[in-house]
Amino acid sequence: MRYIRKKPSPPAFEDWKSANNPTHWSDLQNEPSNPEEGVVYYSKNELREALLLEQGYLCCYCQQLIKNGENTIIEHLFPRNGVDKATGQARMFEYDNVLAACDGGSLDNRERLSGLPSYPQYCDKNKGEEIIFLSPLQPDIETKLTYRQTGLDEIEIIPSVETDEDAKRTIHDILNLNVPKLKNLRGKAIVGLIFQNPATGDLISVQDAKALIDAIERKIDNVENVGNEYLPEFCTVKLHFLRLFAGRT
Repeated sequence: MRYIRKKPSPPAFEDWKSANNPTHWSDLQNEPSNPEEGVVYYSKNELREALLLEQGYLCCYCQQLIKNGENTIIEHLFPRNGVDKATGQARMFEYDNVLAACDGGSLDNRERLSGLPSYPQYCDKNKGEEIIFLSPLQPDIETKLTYRQTGLDEIEIIPSVETDEDAKRTIHDILNLNVPKLKNLRGKAIVGLIFQNPATGDLISVQDAKALIDAIERKIDNVENVGNEYLPEFCTVKLHFLRLFAGRT
């Protein structure tokens, strides 16, 4: 996870809420096929796009690249129908309670050959209606988590402090962020970044690593201040290993 600095709620979203007083999540629909004059509309597509812009088009949990489509989920940080359903329903249309998330492996399972066991789910698909213990909206979230290489092409997320039970439960039980797919994707992202030639083991220079750090940090700054930048996948993982490599711990 990386820290996501929420921007003000889109005025069109607030206008739609004021005009329609929605009470069910289904009240927020996709683009109307036959819009009526005088009716204030807002769509899930517009909300997803606003969320993606402030997140740099990365999943709020695993940092995979996501785009505005049916495989991108509008995630409620405080669940709509969890144990505290009254609060969840009250916060259903709060902009500060919604994020954009990947499909948690749903597409992979739909494309899997019939009869084979399902891939494990992750991110929102595994979280379901649980209340999360650590959040990408916490300014200190990136100090709570760190990364460990478990193989040439495998990197897992671990708590920065071994005794941090909230971090452990969030990573493993709720979000399931160390499924094999995610560990492999992180590992490949780092191998492709640190090595000039993975086959020979030739590494990039420290100077090149520092330049990559600066480039990623500029992109993050652009997202937070302008909101029109695609961030590199797994950008906090990349920054972690680049900083170690460059001596910027």
